[in-house]
Amino acid sequence: MRILGHLIHPMLVHFPVAFWTLGTLFDIAAYAGWQDLWQPAGFLILLGLALGLLSAVVGGVDFALMEADDQARSTAEIHMMLMLGAWMIYLMAYLFRLEGTMIATETGLVPVILSVVGFLTMLVGGRYGGHLVYHHGVGVAKRASRGPAPKKDPA
Repeated sequence: MRILGHLIHPMLVHFPVAFWTLGTLFDIAAYAGWQDLWQPAGFLILLGLALGLLSAVVGGVDFALMEADDQARSTAEIHMMLMLGAWMIYLMAYLFRLEGTMIATETGLVPVILSVVGFLTMLVGGRYGGHLVYHHGVGVAKRASRGPAPKKDPA
């Protein structure tokens, strides 16, 4: 999916990555004693879940429309599974911190562990996403379609 000629998925992924990273850091800090960061961590994880779902839908459409070799497609499948796995782990981290419909006021070890595992899963999945772009060139305009590369002046 594109907007003004640019892929939407790469634009969106930065938001859940940022929210989940901060949520994980806040979780760790809250568990280490800065209790005031516990509830904001839950809110950041929830924002990451919402934007991660949007990013996954757009990425799924891109995957369905992907014109790539088998190796790139295999890399995309691994990326997709890892990122959906990270989403599910963060969902569990969020649900385990709830008391009814509200975020608990006390820090819990299980949500913090899940948050860290989700973060590590996200890192590995993101690495595969980067590999799709930088190694396989998925979503990158080919040089030939933009004309020849400019010649460098030897002087």
